[in-house]
Amino acid sequence: MLFERYPLLHKKHKHTLEFSNIYEQTTKQLARRMILEWKEKTKNIEIKEFHTAANSLNYNMEKILNFFTNRSITANAESFNAKIKLFREI
Repeated sequence: MLFERYPLLHKKHKHTLEFSNIYEQTTKQLARRMILEWKEKTKNIEIKEFHTAANSLNYNMEKILNFFTNRSITANAESFNAKIKLFREI
């Protein structure tokens, strides 16, 4: 009912879900293809925020795709590095 009343909200929600579904993929190649398809769809959507996100993908594509290599992010390594720096300060 909400989406019937606010079609632009429905469009934004659907496009956001399409992007989040990319992270369910198991291979880097499939994820790359889906990201490129999402970026192409984004060109046709006249919503500024999605264009900003698509531009960010251009600059960070390889970093993002590294997630699909072993399904992890660099947060653990960064946290560990922060602990080492803190330890060295003591």
